[in-house]
Amino acid sequence: MDLKQPIDLIKRSSWCDLLLVGLLVTPASMIAWTKLIQFAGVSESARGGWVLVLVLIHFLAIGFMILGSSRYRRHYRSLTLITGYLVAKGYTMVRFETFRGKYGKEFSDEYLMKVIQEFPQYLRIAKLSGDDIGVAMLSNKERSALPADAPQED
Repeated sequence: MDLKQPIDLIKRSSWCDLLLVGLLVTPASMIAWTKLIQFAGVSESARGGWVLVLVLIHFLAIGFMILGSSRYRRHYRSLTLITGYLVAKGYTMVRFETFRGKYGKEFSDEYLMKVIQEFPQYLRIAKLSGDDIGVAMLSNKERSALPADAPQED
């Protein structure tokens, strides 16, 4: 079973959407877990504790989905900053240090590498003179040469 599409959907969802869906699903999941616990033969006195643990796991899962979604959106905002900077300046690549000087210290090498990894259909690592590294925007020709299973635009 391929989980890539549901995971991508979760990453692109807003925290409000995820919380709303999670809360709407909570009663149904509680009923299902209660029935499953009864079917498993768990004693009457232990059922409440098991249901409580499973509901807590449910809310933890909602929290993790919200965190993953916010990380994706933060990376997407960074992608738009990078591509906007490159297009506005007429550049195809920029040193990490130059970009960091323009937009702030929070754009560490590690963070910029994560953005590149998140969006390989738009960005790549650039090897620049003096052993510097940076980010380069893929040209249309490079984008069309990507393998068929590469992430695509929405």
